[in-house]
Amino acid sequence: MSNQTTGGILGKKTLKEILENNSLTIEKEGQSQSFEKLLAKGVIDETSINLNIGKLYRLDPGLTALDIKGKYIIGEDFQELIPNSDGSVIIEPDDDLLGYTFEKIKTPDNVVGKISARRTSVNNLGIEIDGFIPPGLAEDHVTFKLKNPTKRSITVYVGNTPPMKVIFQSLSSHEKYGADREAKVESTENMFSGFGDKEKNIVGKVAYSFLFEAIAIQGKKHILRLTIQNETSVSLTKLIIVPTLTTDDYKFVSFKAKGSGLMELGLIKSSVENWKHQYKGMINIGEEEKTYYVPFKFFTSSNSKEKLNANDLTMLTFTFLPVEAKTKNLDLTISDVKFSKKAPDGYEDLLSTMQNEFLVYPNPSLGNVKCVLFSDAATTATVLLYDITGKVLYASDVKLNEGKNELDLNFNVPKGLMLLSIKNEKTNFGTSKIVFK
Repeated sequence: MSNQTTGGILGKKTLKEILENNSLTIEKEGQSQSFEKLLAKGVIDETSINLNIGKLYRLDPGLTALDIKGKYIIGEDFQELIPNSDGSVIIEPDDDLLGYTFEKIKTPDNVVGKISARRTSVNNLGIEIDGFIPPGLAEDHVTFKLKNPTKRSITVYVGNTPPMKVIFQSLSSHEKYGADREAKVESTENMFSGFGDKEKNIVGKVAYSFLFEAIAIQGKKHILRLTIQNETSVSLTKLIIVPTLTTDDYKFVSFKAKGSGLMELGLIKSSVENWKHQYKGMINIGEEEKTYYVPFKFFTSSNSKEKLNANDLTMLTFTFLPVEAKTKNLDLTISDVKFSKKAPDGYEDLLSTMQNEFLVYPNPSLGNVKCVLFSDAATTATVLLYDITGKVLYASDVKLNEGKNELDLNFNVPKGLMLLSIKNEKTNFGTSKIVFK
């Protein structure tokens, strides 16, 4: 690949080169589209290639989750929009849709793509299209979001009359890291209670601004998924490119936050296959905005006593834990997230430590309860659930490891206030109130 692929948006000459050497491929109806074919069809210009709609689904308003390949997750409950005999699909006012491209695309390891509406096509009608093609994508259809924010119906066509375009860009300039440039993602999302109609159960908002400053180690970069979620709702995920990190270079995750409640941070490693065994830490967020510096050594795994090695991180997660029996005033703001080499004196004062105690969430609960318990020693304890009269509704022994333990509990009990207790002969880990709905 020539030097033209390392300096920003890829032009027609570079697109021609990587199409001809098959490091970038555009496949349509089972046939690979050469540069000459794309040029003859008028779907390639100086800096972009036009794309067609393949399939469209009506999107759950609470879902913006991406899987590890950068593709939106299609749930079983999603409604596919079936095109008419002429391939037309009517996009209703305020429709928020998820789509697959008609074409299959393969990208080189050092090239990403940004999908948007063509200005000479549906964008003039008001439709918004947004999609991301990750580097190193095996030949596959690409997902995108399509929204009609207007008050009128708009018609698009499947397989022809391309309404969108993709601009390819080299990794060296896409969300570049270092002192000269920063990667930043900003958004505000609704949080839902998880009970009943989501539109009627918005309980707060998550506003976040991810700001990353880091230097690539040996030129390696990978995809990091950034997830914020309220445990009673679908996770909210953004995808950006970050460098590989090592603990020798960066020792802290730092961010500004304000809200009211407990938040679990996770540094997710590709080498840890079981989600429960990932490295996580608890932070108690206050209503006044503060800057938190969380050292890598603060993150622990329920399956290992080894210190965190950050050389294979794939995801940084922020999970807002609704541990109190209420679903109001859950607004949370996170900003200026970055990896840091140093922390100011006194940073430890804002870090939560738990010893021989536990917390449970979500609360209220529909019956499934997650319990995070910290024990000073490996032992066995009894989990007890009482009603307010003191009647035992559930009793079971659990084995506990030294350190952090994550328990999944499932109760089939009447609605109302219950008391959950965990203890053994030597240690009382505490009692927590839970509201079952």
